[in-house]
Amino acid sequence: MRGSVVFLFSFLFALRSVAQCDDFELNLTFTNPTCPGYCDAGISGVVVGYNTGVNVVMTDESGAIYMDPWATGTCPNCLCPGWYFFYAVDSADCELNDSIYVPDVDEMQVVMNISLPSEIDSCNGYVVIDTVLNYGGSYDNLSFFWNPGGPDGVGQDSLSDVCFGEYTLTLNNELGCGVVVDFIVGNLELLSLSDNEILIYPIPFNDHLNIQSSEKINSVIIFDLNGRVIYEEFNPEGISEIPLNHVESGTYFLELNFLNSQKFIKGY
Repeated sequence: MRGSVVFLFSFLFALRSVAQCDDFELNLTFTNPTCPGYCDAGISGVVVGYNTGVNVVMTDESGAIYMDPWATGTCPNCLCPGWYFFYAVDSADCELNDSIYVPDVDEMQVVMNISLPSEIDSCNGYVVIDTVLNYGGSYDNLSFFWNPGGPDGVGQDSLSDVCFGEYTLTLNNELGCGVVVDFIVGNLELLSLSDNEILIYPIPFNDHLNIQSSEKINSVIIFDLNGRVIYEEFNPEGISEIPLNHVESGTYFLELNFLNSQKFIKGY
């Protein structure tokens, strides 16, 4: 009979120990890093339902240990993106494990509209920013720096007097994040044939091909790798645009014939 009483007492004590841990929880939240790749994210935690003397240990993906991560002086906002794992135990030996993932922020992306110059040697094109994705902070405080070109600074989201060529846009937000965008006005190829300059764009072509030349082009022939002609046009008044929406993706040769009897052939 005495043994039964001891067993019952032990069983009731075990139930009490389990019950007093039922409400032991760790509620975690995070703040994102300021910019892509920055290590200034933060994690906040609130322990509820614990007995006195709770201890919390945080571990990152590399195995680095942060004892009492929310104590004064433990750098609550110096965390890189990634997984963080938590172990908590209180004075009643109640234990719990939890984890939280801190995502990186997305890099800014720029969508721009480009109007090409009207001639090879003209600089009457322009570039206008259509939108900026993942900009962070206020859109009105974005700063644009064009090279070559200008003006630069807050709100300068367009560039005029644009020539054919290569450009760089540096974009900064008010949080100190930046992105550099290299782009080509025209996706062009500028070729020289004696004294004749030939401008061909866009490369690769989609549904048409533009050709500008200082000498008038009177015939165009496009043929595939097997020598089969897929497009041919003759026009003594000159040719500046070739419709190619019927052409499948692939490699082709372009033959240009000029009024001065010059001939130019190149593969694309």
